Amino acid sequence: MTNRMKKVWAWFKLTDSNLVADLFIWLVLLTPLILYIYIYQPFSFGRYFIFMFMVAGLVLGLLLSQSIKLYYRWWREPTFWVVSLWLLVALISASIGVNPFRSWWGTISRSTGMFFFVAIWLMGGSLLMLVNRKADWLKIFSVMSWVGGISGLYAILQLLKIPGIYIISSSERVSALIGNPIFFAQLLLFTIFLTLYFWWSSIGKIRWYYLASLLLQLIALVLTASRGPLLALVIAGLVWLVGWWQISKSRLKLDGRIWVGGGAGVVLLTTIIYFLLPKASLTRLFVIFNDSFTTRFITWQTAWLAIQDRPILGYGNENAWYAFTHFYRPGLANISFSETIVDRAHNFVLDQLLVNGWIGLVVALVLLGYLGWSLWKHVKKSIHHNNSAEAMMGWSLLAMLLAYFLADLTTFD
Repeated sequence: MTNRMKKVWAWFKLTDSNLVADLFIWLVLLTPLILYIYIYQPFSFGRYFIFMFMVAGLVLGLLLSQSIKLYYRWWREPTFWVVSLWLLVALISASIGVNPFRSWWGTISRSTGMFFFVAIWLMGGSLLMLVNRKADWLKIFSVMSWVGGISGLYAILQLLKIPGIYIISSSERVSALIGNPIFFAQLLLFTIFLTLYFWWSSIGKIRWYYLASLLLQLIALVLTASRGPLLALVIAGLVWLVGWWQISKSRLKLDGRIWVGGGAGVVLLTTIIYFLLPKASLTRLFVIFNDSFTTRFITWQTAWLAIQDRPILGYGNENAWYAFTHFYRPGLANISFSETIVDRAHNFVLDQLLVNGWIGLVVALVLLGYLGWSLWKHVKKSIHHNNSAEAMMGWSLLAMLLAYFLADLTTFD
């Protein structure tokens, strides 16, 4: 094997297990870049089928691993058990809900039945057992950040209607290859904070590449015109800046290039967005009390009424439609006929109450709270040991978690 081949192989490897595991982890990471017309919103069954195939391959890679017996640490990780508890509650709720068949198989448009959540659980467990080195996790996070950058570039090219760029939605709101502007915006919330970390921790030319990727993602997020994710980004971004200032004080005093680069980035970002404004449908960002707000308000009122009827374990996964139909409130038809068909509350708390009841919501909040507390503890410990890189990674993940939770208060995933 030549030196070049060895470098390619070292770059490709994401675990110390086997080729099958590495291949399917790569496929999962690159899923947002799949260019195939039959897997986009509003019908997600094609993407769901591909994802299930990838998870099966990942589990196969796990079974083929020779080193699986060496890694039992994940059994002692509370996060794994809290996630498993939430899944158990969801499985019970789905099985005794108003329509178990719909709960388990989902719908063609959503494809988020319980089989999908079991697959997510299997994927997470497989990754915990296959990826055991910090360097491998950093490589995975880096790939995710570049996927975000490529998606951001593709979204901008969609808006500019560049020949050869496939446009999925007829709306002026960009969605890259995800097919839905809100879902795309939520994906960018993950990748933006990862990119921020790699921009902060990198040196040399690669740092400027990360900065360019960050700018592309920020522009794309604005062009989605999704108010919930944008507000979440602003709040979590301010939180990230506070941590960045505290962790990077010594570097900020010595390295003025950070200030120059940051200032230039802000100017460039503002300029690009200004020139793209005429092409984008961004007026909805500045109108609060519109039809969308009215729809959300009526939906939330209906959801709260429905929750009182099945408070313990809810209606079961994908059964919110029955709740909204049974407790339907007049007013939605005045906005649009499509608004009368509701299957989500567009609010994380209400959605959990509807499908998994108070038990499911409490477990989900415990999970989020434990993740936040663990990351906060990790940041404090890293600062105490003068490990700024570890502290910044933990802080970036904490800001990401905050952004995702805030966005889910007005959307769903």
